[in-house]
Amino acid sequence: MRKYLILLLLVLTAGCVCTVGCVFLQPAGPAATIAASAGNETDIGIPSHFEYSWRYNGLIWTHSENVPSELYQYYQSRDHSNREYVDYALSDYDREYLRNLVASFEEVGEKKGYSDNDNVLNVVTFVQSLPYTSDIVSTGADEYPRYPVETLVDGGGDCEDSAILTAALLHEMGYGVVLLKYSNHMAVGVKGDDTLSGSYIPYEGSNYYYIETTANGWGVGEIPEEYRFLTAEVIPLIQSPKMSLGFYAEADSADFSHVYYTINCTITNNGPGTAKNLRIYASAEAPREGEGLVWDQSTISVEDYPEDSTGRAIIYLKVPMDETTRFVITLSGENVESVSASTEVFTT
Repeated sequence: MRKYLILLLLVLTAGCVCTVGCVFLQPAGPAATIAASAGNETDIGIPSHFEYSWRYNGLIWTHSENVPSELYQYYQSRDHSNREYVDYALSDYDREYLRNLVASFEEVGEKKGYSDNDNVLNVVTFVQSLPYTSDIVSTGADEYPRYPVETLVDGGGDCEDSAILTAALLHEMGYGVVLLKYSNHMAVGVKGDDTLSGSYIPYEGSNYYYIETTANGWGVGEIPEEYRFLTAEVIPLIQSPKMSLGFYAEADSADFSHVYYTINCTITNNGPGTAKNLRIYASAEAPREGEGLVWDQSTISVEDYPEDSTGRAIIYLKVPMDETTRFVITLSGENVESVSASTEVFTT
């Protein structure tokens, strides 16, 4: 019996500012003198306990947080050359720690009868008072987008880091938010209704009011003069995991008419979030029979894949003996873009 090993070929997939003339903020759907004092240190020297202190609305606010050093190291080990900034804001593994921080805002805000505007401004004031540090000074890299946990542990960052942290916190609170990317700057937009005043960016039928996150004193809808007439790229906060797919095919049996192949697929979820309701479609194309025709095809369902996980799946195809074919494998799902991988044309 002839034995074949098919080498894989990977194919991977993925307004201008307006001004109108105080601000009641609309949830989506339904100033911090930072004392990021590091308490207990781990055995590798990374602080694990943090206390933050900031002023808002005449009050001194405080928050304590324990961040496992393993979580900080995990995010440091991620690929920071990625320029899909929403991937940083909506990663799954820091949700617990962001939720703890958000809960402290919400709890006290509820006790004090704060409006949505106050709750948002309290978050914004907290982030604004984190020290600004450029990437080249703090990391030695020209560009180093931080995950929210990194910004909190490092005690600050540059404009993209503070914008990502602000967007992640407001998103966790249930507000509609977008990232606003300029050629040399990043800010946040928060969704508001038509009665609001200030500068906003219209996007998909809603107004997103500008939030400056890198300096104290900026309110919602207040935009620095240098950005007032520039066009921002609007980046919606939608959690859409980026998937990778690879495979190899092995002919492990044959009879007088067909060769039977086992397709071994490797699936990786690069994040952010869990990839849901995944399916693998495999086909053995029949190029000599006509365009769009196949010798065999099969579809299987696979389990949900958490962020940054890798797994395997097996699917089977058969092809007539001594015929030309090409294997095409496609991975799709409920909340992911489809990705495909294929072989060259070969003869069985």
